[in-house]
Amino acid sequence: MKFTASQDISAPIDVVFGRVSDFDFMERLALRRGIDVARHDMSAAPRAGMRWTMGFVLRGRRRKVEVEMVGYEPPHKLRFKAVGEGAEGDLAVDIVALARERTRLALALQVKPRSLNARIAVQALQLSRGRYKRRLLKRLATLASQIEADYIARS
Repeated sequence: MKFTASQDISAPIDVVFGRVSDFDFMERLALRRGIDVARHDMSAAPRAGMRWTMGFVLRGRRRKVEVEMVGYEPPHKLRFKAVGEGAEGDLAVDIVALARERTRLALALQVKPRSLNARIAVQALQLSRGRYKRRLLKRLATLASQIEADYIARS
């Protein structure tokens, strides 16, 4: 199952990539949404190999996921690999400069079941796909407006 979303942001590519790769900021966003985040790699600079453990409730059940950043190519790409109970996922974050002060942030999440229970859960998610896609688009739009507001405030 694959989810994709993109959002155009009125800020330069370096500003957008800087904010998206500010993992302290992203961890705080996750915590505000009720996601438990534990970072295993405390290096100062972002790099491939960084790891997190995340816990959250999905469809009424507590889930735990191990996430690793497998690709880091400033200012254009971030790649993550997630492994959970019976499923795994790949998240691709692509950032493209459309103009000097206009950038497109695109997300692609691929979820692959590895067990029968996970396959059933993914099928159930597909039935609610529209609702989850709307949620993803709303959160991406909120992130975009935060990035734009920060960029305008610093200009």
